[in-house]
Amino acid sequence: MTATPIPTASTGNLTSEPEAESSLPSAKLADAIPLTVHVPVDARGAALGILATVALIFALDWAQPFLITLLLGILFAYTLNPLVVWLERIKIPRVVGASLVMVAVTCTLVFGVYALRGQVQGIFAQLPEAASKLSAGLDKMRSGPLSNMQDVQTAVSTIEKATNQTDLSALPKRALRTS
Repeated sequence: MTATPIPTASTGNLTSEPEAESSLPSAKLADAIPLTVHVPVDARGAALGILATVALIFALDWAQPFLITLLLGILFAYTLNPLVVWLERIKIPRVVGASLVMVAVTCTLVFGVYALRGQVQGIFAQLPEAASKLSAGLDKMRSGPLSNMQDVQTAVSTIEKATNQTDLSALPKRALRTS
């Protein structure tokens, strides 16, 4: 089988086609040579990505207590670092400055809890009353749509009774023929 050059329509360049197929018209030639495109699918990459995501979620769930503590520590360190740096500038050693800042933060939290203890006790005293109001409100909300539904069912049954009680003999004959 020898190849003869055939000029293409779009570029004018010569391409080589087999002699047996060159005798076919160009429309039949396009139909005779099937065009296939191979698209590689990497299912292993997608599956590994999904498995890695699931493993990451489970690992984060397992390490949650440690990670939350670590992240809160980092947040506090970045938040309180400017104060420690300021103490360093006024010639207080970093270890002493950090200790002073931690003692100040702890004392502030203790004082805040002590100052708010009366309000917290008041909230705890009102908690049973608030819980009963909440449950009554939820019961009212729960019965609300049911009563609306019962109103609709009552209206439907009233309409059904009214339509069943109509006497068809009292209607004119023309109305009976059209319906």
